[in-house]
Amino acid sequence: NFETEANYDFLTVYDGPDITSNEVGSFSGSTIPDPITSSHPTGALTFVFDSDGSVNDPGYEILISCSPAPSCLQVSDLVVSTATGSTADISWTANNGETAWEYVIQAQGTGEPTTAGVAITTNPYTITDLVSSTNYEVFVRAICDGTDPSPWRGPVNFTTSYLCGDTMFDSGGATGDYSSNDLTTVTVYPDNAGNLVTFTFVNFETEANYDFLTVYDGPDIESTELGSFSGSTIPDPISSTHPTGALTFVFDSDGSVNDPGYEILISCSPAPTCLQVSDLTATNTTINSVELGWTAYNSEVLWNIEYGPAGFTQETGATIVANSNPFTLTGLDNNATYD
Repeated sequence: NFETEANYDFLTVYDGPDITSNEVGSFSGSTIPDPITSSHPTGALTFVFDSDGSVNDPGYEILISCSPAPSCLQVSDLVVSTATGSTADISWTANNGETAWEYVIQAQGTGEPTTAGVAITTNPYTITDLVSSTNYEVFVRAICDGTDPSPWRGPVNFTTSYLCGDTMFDSGGATGDYSSNDLTTVTVYPDNAGNLVTFTFVNFETEANYDFLTVYDGPDIESTELGSFSGSTIPDPISSTHPTGALTFVFDSDGSVNDPGYEILISCSPAPTCLQVSDLTATNTTINSVELGWTAYNSEVLWNIEYGPAGFTQETGATIVANSNPFTLTGLDNNATYD
């Protein structure tokens, strides 16, 4: 039997004689864990039960059994090191000197396999042909002397990322509102090396000044922040300029007011041969001039400038070729507003 206060009272099991041993799993709620067998040289298991200051449930009833170690020991330290939209890199520690294994990849929550897996002979190994934005679990077992399988090691849970062409929604999906206290981090890589990811916002509505979506130019939140968005104004498309081609976003909602959230189309394309300038500024205005400045990325020495009355449609304004950066734009009207 197993029943604890979900997400607050936990029983954590370690594969060995103390809590410095590898963690096998941490369990909370009413789902009864699968049997757990030690693979440690001592044969020991350790568990820690930790309850908070409120809500008392029936807890746990655990039967202890002991048996000789299998002739073919389980693998240990099974990890998924990288998961893309269609692949997952797995690795483990072999404990028999074996060179053959089997793996099973399946929907999260399916449970320990009851049939043979896919035979492999390399460690680490890349699993291919996965479905993007999908929750998986993976199991691995050793094959000793050609025919002697070990018990399965797993599950290790992971989620594949999104792919180019996918559409991302918040926790409310295509038609619902997002949840309170969401904290979601998503990184999208291009399908092909050298391409760049673009986020195009189809819909966007969050609680203004409280719920934010922040986009980073790269594979993690240590990358340069490109913008933080809140409210009902749909952001302009955002493209990566990072060497990996990746974009990352974090969505953070507070504990009240739930709105429709976001719908974001992912696209990927080769990097342009001539990169956009960035950090465009307009300073030192006079009655008929302004100084423009920007950051250049191509070692270029000429730039096209288009300008017009505030709100003008691009490609209908006045144009001029600048040969310096910064550049002073002259001939403007007195007391006028320009874009």
